[in-house]
Amino acid sequence: MLTFKKAHETFFYDPVEGVLTWKIKPNPKICIGTKVGGYTGRGYLGFGFQNKKMYVHRVVWLMAHGSWPVQIDHVDHDKTNNRLENLRSVTASLNNKNRPLNLNNKSGMPGVCWNKANETWVIRIGTRYLCCKKDKFEACCERKKAEIKYNYHVNTGKVQIPDGEKKTKE
Repeated sequence: MLTFKKAHETFFYDPVEGVLTWKIKPNPKICIGTKVGGYTGRGYLGFGFQNKKMYVHRVVWLMAHGSWPVQIDHVDHDKTNNRLENLRSVTASLNNKNRPLNLNNKSGMPGVCWNKANETWVIRIGTRYLCCKKDKFEACCERKKAEIKYNYHVNTGKVQIPDGEKKTKE
């Protein structure tokens, strides 16, 4: 397993840009100073090292805090933004309280969906059914109240940028 010491011997982390680069030449194809990681199928920056799959954000956390996180939450929902101020170590439960708006969401608010049969807006939070409302605005307000009550992150439901539309800094 990658240790704090080995991580600092192997990688350089730029906290301003949130970029991890190689301090060593891990294989003949990779040069010292090259950015670590490529896009994974899930939108994160991942790479292989010592015959293990790793994620850049987890290594950044290890280098900054000296221990591996349980889970990492990208506060702004940008899975490639690995600046320390955008990363927080969380439980699975807390991580689920900062989810972006699903791309197939039709109401514009997480946990609010239209019920054709009853012609009402159904409101849920987590696995809890809250209520139904005839008015969409009232339904969204009800959901927001529940987010506060159940300690959801302020970024919950913010629109996520699809991977193909992300602007990269070069």
